[in-house]
This record gives sequence, structure tokens and C-alpha cells, in this order.
Amino acid sequence: MSKVAYLDSSFLLGILFQEASWQKLQKKLEAFDYVVSTRLMEAEVRSALKREDLEQADFDGLVTGLDWIQPNDELGEPLKQIFDHGYLRGADAYHLAAALWLVGDLAKDCTFLSLDQQQSVIAKKLGFAVN
Repeated sequence: MSKVAYLDSSFLLGILFQEASWQKLQKKLEAFDYVVSTRLMEAEVRSALKREDLEQADFDGLVTGLDWIQPNDELGEPLKQIFDHGYLRGADAYHLAAALWLVGDLAKDCTFLSLDQQQSVIAKKLGFAVN
């Protein structure tokens, strides 16, 4: 079985901003066979790079091979599941809902890559492996 991960913006920004242990984060990301995210992640990361006056090309290099998903169904049910476990900001909830939309009941077979503590707690409660 291939190793699947959903990539949240916080995880990628940890690498791009070279936060503590960023090299370990990068190795962890590279260990997955299949990595997905939404274009919301791209917008969040590019915005943060612009805010910090960093190169946009760094983003492009890190997302080579990333598969972009676009949930084409309503996310009401996944969002309900998320908020049954606690509060998240809208974008954080959207990322988790998109991951749930993709993997459904197979959350245990997918790792949710995030540096956001509350998002990771809820991802774990939903059955995802977390970094």
C-alpha cells in the first residue's frame, strides 16, 4: 500500500520558513508516495511568502509532484464530523474536510501533515495518522 498524506499549509510553511526541525519535516514530506492538498493551501502559502518577502519559487520546488484535489461535493457532513470534535478556524476545518472527502472511512490509511496543534488533535480523533 502506498503512503498517502494530505498536506496542510502550516506544515509546508514550517519547511519554507525553516522553523525548528524543518529538515526533518522535509524528509517526512518526501517519504510519502502520494501527497495531496487543495488550491486553498497554495493561496495561503503564497500569501505568507509574499508577506515575508520570500521567493515564490521555493513553493514551486516543494510542490512538484503534489496532486491537487478539488472537492466537488458539499462538505457539510465532513465539517459536521470535524466540529463534533471541537473548534477550528475556517481554513483549518476546510483542509480537514477536504481530506475526509478524499479518503472517507479510510482516514486511518492517510497521514494529515500539519503543524497546527488543534487541527492535529481533531485529525487524530477523525482517524488520521498525524505527523
